Amino acid sequence: MTETASGWLEISTAGFASLNNARPPGHLVKELVQNSFDAIGYATGRVDLTYAYAGNALTIECRDTGDGMIDLDAIRVVYLTFKKDSHLKRGRFGRGFKEILSVAQSATVISGLNELHFLVEEGRQVTRPIARETVLQGTLVSMQLPWGPEVVSDFDLYFSRFLVPANITFTLNGRTMPHPLASYQVEANLTTEVYQQDSQSWRKPRRKTSVDLIAVRDGEEPTLYELGIPVASAEWSLPYHANVQQRVPMNPNRDALASGYCKSVHAACLPVLIPVISQEQATADWVGTAATACETEVQREIVTKAFGENAVRSVPNMG
Repeated sequence: MTETASGWLEISTAGFASLNNARPPGHLVKELVQNSFDAIGYATGRVDLTYAYAGNALTIECRDTGDGMIDLDAIRVVYLTFKKDSHLKRGRFGRGFKEILSVAQSATVISGLNELHFLVEEGRQVTRPIARETVLQGTLVSMQLPWGPEVVSDFDLYFSRFLVPANITFTLNGRTMPHPLASYQVEANLTTEVYQQDSQSWRKPRRKTSVDLIAVRDGEEPTLYELGIPVASAEWSLPYHANVQQRVPMNPNRDALASGYCKSVHAACLPVLIPVISQEQATADWVGTAATACETEVQREIVTKAFGENAVRSVPNMG
């Protein structure tokens, strides 16, 4: 055992916890899963998420077979992120792991030959690094959190909704989650988020991507996904999830989409979906709004679908 570092984060851990205590537990644990997905990237890999209530805490483990982490101490620095190089990663602000750590009772992170323990000793939060003798492939994060047993069923439902990438095996308390097939795949040019090193700022350029449209299952609401992770309502009346295959622009708290983003997704998908849209669905507000950003021919098809072949309507502006 080597030197002890004082405190868990390079920031006020208590202050950071006050910002995260009100967040749903599933949304905090989600950060661990998306970090694991990102660590595997487009390689073939595995992510195992386990959780159980014991005593007065919920124990969570998230293990992946990704590339692992060289500098474990860097995970203590809030806003330090290694995901600036690609808009094809889910994380962006270097906050995810730190957010759930801030509300944990204790935690351990193991990767390669490195091991880091987050403990409370005599009422003081400390971190203890340990040099391992055996190599752990990938990364293992284990935590004890002050949540009740009701969270277990919430997690069962929430994480079973993830759209697991085809190259990743994802298990949930030992159950292998399916790889859903897309009913449609739409090519799109959508806003994303990338880090500009020269200006040291996050920008929102448009990038070519694809949107997988996946049929909803019983009891599910149509949802917009970021590379398999649910992020917001899809805001349409069709029985499909929209899984965007690049980083989705959101506010800094990652609880709301950037303004107008859903409209852009709708407009990209509308031409493909016209054949399956009913007459009633063709009159929905989201269809009319999305159609204004589509080609004139698409607008005509929507008007015909909604009002028949003899409809008299100002097609160019859907007025």
